[in-house]
Amino acid sequence: MIDIIVLHGGTSRRMGCDKAQLRVAGKRLIDHVLEHVAALPELPGRVILVGPALPIPTADYPFEIAFTQESPPFGGPAAGIAAGFSLRRTTCSTIAVISVDAPESPAVLPELLTQATNSAAVATLDDHLQPLLSCWPVTVLAQALVQLGEPHNKPAKALLRDIDPVVVPVDSRGRDYDTLAEIAKFGPVDNPPS
Repeated sequence: MIDIIVLHGGTSRRMGCDKAQLRVAGKRLIDHVLEHVAALPELPGRVILVGPALPIPTADYPFEIAFTQESPPFGGPAAGIAAGFSLRRTTCSTIAVISVDAPESPAVLPELLTQATNSAAVATLDDHLQPLLSCWPVTVLAQALVQLGEPHNKPAKALLRDIDPVVVPVDSRGRDYDTLAEIAKFGPVDNPPS
């Protein structure tokens, strides 16, 4: 059974606003992500949102939603993954990691899941490794977190340091968007920051 960690707690310096709350094509980015998760052929048992509190209509989704944030806030992706990992279900055997700025990324999780049997399966797009689009056997991620030590202010790639991940090429649904100009390629921005 899979749980999914969704990171949405970054500072969004390049975007200029809270990415999760940014409305694109009529919906917040976090809503796009959760709707794509709900469309997966194998639903997660729990989705763990890591970042500042968000109003989410949890009853609207066919999976449990949990909330947490790394402490102190804005501790970076590895700290967010560690915080999310601590809320996984005990019956969970695989953890997926995605970020809110890649709203269609849940659609490629089935490709990653088939490869995440003995090691992490990490997406690659345009020849760039995407550690924030990955699937991990729970035991492998637990060991990577132990080997990492203190996760604050460390990139997600640091978790891959001592493992041999399976690299999985993905299509444009795995793309993350860091600026308003980039996100406009996904859809019209309804509430750009002033």
